[in-house]
Amino acid sequence: MHAPLTRVAAFYSDLRNLAKISPPFPRLRILAEDTAVEEGKTFDIELDFIIFAMRWRSFIEQVHPGSFFVDTSQGKLLRTWRHVHRYEPVDDGTLLTDEVVCDPRWWVAPFIGIGLTAIFAFRRRAIERVLR
Repeated sequence: MHAPLTRVAAFYSDLRNLAKISPPFPRLRILAEDTAVEEGKTFDIELDFIIFAMRWRSFIEQVHPGSFFVDTSQGKLLRTWRHVHRYEPVDDGTLLTDEVVCDPRWWVAPFIGIGLTAIFAFRRRAIERVLR
C-alpha cells in the first residue's frame, strides 16, 4: 500500500478501525469502550448475521508499536485463534501481512478457509481505500 508506515500504524492502533475495513456482512462490532490496541487488553467482538449474532473475546497478546500486534482467542467455533497484524516499511509505502493460525471445530472447518480468504480480500481493498 502507498500509505506511510506511521499512518498505517496509527490506523491499526485503534480497534474501531477494524469495522471500517470489514465486509458489511456479517457486520462486525467491537464491543468495548476503550479501543486502543494495548498489550494485555481484552475486548469482545460480535459478528451480526441478522438472524443471530456470534460473539467472542479476544486478547491483545503482544504489541510492537509501528511493527505488529498479535491478538488471540478461544471460543465455540475456533478452539484457538492467533492473528499477527504486521506492517513494515517498503520503498513506496507499507507492506501489510496478516498471519492467522487457528484450530476450528470439525463442523465449521470447511468454511473457515473460504471465509478468511473472502474477509482478507475485502480488507485489502478497503484498507487501500481508507488510507489513500
